[in-house]
Amino acid sequence: MRLLSRRQWRLLANEVDTVVRSVRVSGLFVSAVHNHFATESPRLIFVHVAGVGNTSQITTGLGNAMRLINNTGTSSTSGR
Repeated sequence: MRLLSRRQWRLLANEVDTVVRSVRVSGLFVSAVHNHFATESPRLIFVHVAGVGNTSQITTGLGNAMRLINNTGTSSTSGR
């Protein structure tokens, strides 16, 4: 079965590189990286992720990236 999945994650600035690397290694796509505000603290970066493929590949890739986010205990996610 093929699956299309799109997600937007809110990350702390220091989490972005590690999470984006994990997403790309999993064969998923990063379609946008941006911020909404210029002076918020802590600095939040929004990362949009998409993937098309078999269900196992997509869910494994998303799960691997989400575990990196949750390991810090300080970021929040949306669009799960």
